Amino acid sequence: MDQEDSSFSEVVGIGGIDKQQQVFLNSLSRTQNIVDQSHKAIQDNSKLLNNYNAEGDLDGVLSMYDNDIELIEPDTPICRGLDALQVYYETMKKIRLLPQDRCITELHTLSPFIVLERGKYKIQRSKKNFSEGRYFSLWINRADWKILQECRILSI
Repeated sequence: MDQEDSSFSEVVGIGGIDKQQQVFLNSLSRTQNIVDQSHKAIQDNSKLLNNYNAEGDLDGVLSMYDNDIELIEPDTPICRGLDALQVYYETMKKIRLLPQDRCITELHTLSPFIVLERGKYKIQRSKKNFSEGRYFSLWINRADWKILQECRILSI
């Protein structure tokens, strides 16, 4: 046995891992399971939000946001609450400036109930003119995963 093998044997012992180590590994496994499930839910919801935006389905779009939503976007007053967000999206739909594409670049699980999504977005301003930028969305799971806060930053 080489040095690495013997030190491993000392840690796990001849009979395998002890109870404390097993509890620790089980805890890590449960934590990873929570992270995996959270990330999958956010990815699925983000795709659904993309579809609602592409279809111009305002009810669908609004269903993805928490009642306490706060939307921060350049050159726009901060939208606080679903009523303000509804006015924002109705106005954007009238002038045909709904986000066309959201692409997740990172997901960070901050707790079992809060996930931070970061990514890039595009808004079609005309047939050939797009605005692009970065965004972050803070998702919260009260009963379902919903966006609690979203911030968009235009790329220069």
